[in-house]
Amino acid sequence: MSVRSVACLLILTASGFGQTSFSKQTYATGNDPVDLIVGDVNHDGIPDLISIDKSDNAVSVRLGNGDGTFRARSSFAVGSSPVGGSTADFQKDGRADIVTVNQGSNNVSVLIGNGDGTFQTHREIAVGSGPDSIVAGDFNGDGKTDVITADYNSNTISILPGKGDGTFGTRIVLPAGTQHPYKLVKGDFNGDGKLDLLFADCCQGTDVAFDTLHVLLNQGNFQFKNVTAFNVSVTEALHVGRINGDAKDDLAVSYQGCHTPCEGVSLYTSDGDGTFTPKAGLAVSELLWNSPTNAVFVDFNGDGRLDVAVAATCCGEAVSNNTQDAVLLFVQQPDGSYPDGVLTLLGTGVHPSVLATGDLNRDKKPDLVVATLTNHSLTVLKNTTAFPIVCSAPSTSGVHICSPSAGATVSSPVHIVATAKGTTTISRTEIWIDYVKRYQASGSKVDVSLPIATGTHRIAVQGVQTSGATVKSVVNVTVK
Repeated sequence: MSVRSVACLLILTASGFGQTSFSKQTYATGNDPVDLIVGDVNHDGIPDLISIDKSDNAVSVRLGNGDGTFRARSSFAVGSSPVGGSTADFQKDGRADIVTVNQGSNNVSVLIGNGDGTFQTHREIAVGSGPDSIVAGDFNGDGKTDVITADYNSNTISILPGKGDGTFGTRIVLPAGTQHPYKLVKGDFNGDGKLDLLFADCCQGTDVAFDTLHVLLNQGNFQFKNVTAFNVSVTEALHVGRINGDAKDDLAVSYQGCHTPCEGVSLYTSDGDGTFTPKAGLAVSELLWNSPTNAVFVDFNGDGRLDVAVAATCCGEAVSNNTQDAVLLFVQQPDGSYPDGVLTLLGTGVHPSVLATGDLNRDKKPDLVVATLTNHSLTVLKNTTAFPIVCSAPSTSGVHICSPSAGATVSSPVHIVATAKGTTTISRTEIWIDYVKRYQASGSKVDVSLPIATGTHRIAVQGVQTSGATVKSVVNVTVK
C-alpha cells in the first residue's frame, strides 16, 4: 500500500447542530487526476477508487480493503487527455466496465472489466470535437447502457447507443447551445422515470461572463426536448441530487465569476416540469477561497437531512492565516437552511479538482474522497461521526437499552440510549448507575452521555408508568 501521509482531525459544525469528524489518509494517483469514481470493479461488494489521470492518458484503480484503506494502484491506458469517466456494465455480465471521454483524441475509451479489478485493452469510439464530459445510463429504456458526451468545440451532444455486448451503435448527434456545451450531467428532472440531460453552455456575455444551463427532457428513443434555459455564473461543476427528498432530481451549481458573490454553490429544486426554483445558496467566500469543485449531497451526521460538501482552493482576495486548501461542509438545519461551512484542511497548494462520496469502510456512514492536482493524490476522509442511535421500543413491556451493549468496554462519558414500553403510558424514564439515580427524562426515551468513573458498573434504565408500575433493564459495562 502506497500511503503518502496520514493525519487525523476534527471539524465542528456550526450553530450547535452536532459535530462531524473525519480521519484523513492520502494515496498517490497518476498525473493530474481530473475526475474520480467510487465503484465496485472487482465484484466483492467493497467500494474501489478510480481516478481519471489526464496527463498520463490513463485511469488508476485502487481496490478497497473494506476498512476504508486501499491497495496498490493499477494503471490502464485510455485515449489522449481523458477529462471524465464513468463505470457501467456495458456487456450485461454483472462486471463493472469503465468509459472515459478523451478531449485530446476526440473519442471515448471503453475498458471491459474482467471482474477482478483488471480491464481489457481499451477500445476507442469517435465523438464530437473537444469532448468535455460524459454520462452513462439507459436513456431509451431497452435495458442496455448508453454513453452520451458533451462536445465543447463542435457544439454537439453525441449519443452512443449501447448494444448490451460492449459495443455501440451509430453515433447520434444533437445540436447543443450556441457557444460551447460542457459539464454534462444526467438526472430525472420531471419525475417520469426517464433519464434527462442538463449541461452548461459556456462563455456567454461580454463585460460579465456567464453560462446558460439547458435542460433536455427525455422523450424516448433518444429524443430530447429543450424545455428551459437559465443563466448562472461561470460554471465550475454541476451536481445532481435530491435536496428535498421528493422523486425529482435537484441541482447544485458550483461557480466562479464576476458576480456577487464571486464564488459559491447555487442550489435549485426541481419544479417537476424541467424548470427549477432557486434555493438559498451556499457562500464560498471569495476572500478566502477560489475554484469550488462539484458539490455532493449526503447526510454526514445521521440526522436525516442532506448536507452539502464542496472542495475549494486557498486563497482568495484577503490575507488569511490559513494557507491550506479545504473541503467545506454545510450542514442542513431543521428549517432547510445551511449555516456557514466548516472545513477539513487538505494541505497547501494541492488544488482539489473533484469530490466523491461512498461508504468506504462499510460502517453505514458516508465518507468523502477528494482528488488533488498539484500533488497527484486522492485524499480519503473517513466519516468518524457518532451518528444518532435509533432505538425502537421492545415488542412487549420492558426496556430496550440500545447503547451501551451488555459487557461492552466504553469510554467516559458513556452514551446511554434506551426506550421503555409499559402496559400503560411511560411518564418518565430514569437511569440508575450502581443503584444511584443519575438522570431522568419525561416520556419513554433517554439519549444522554453521562460521566462515569473507570471500572465496572451496573447501568439500569427504568421506565415509570402513569400507574406507578415500573419496567426495567440492566447492563454491566466496563469504563476504561
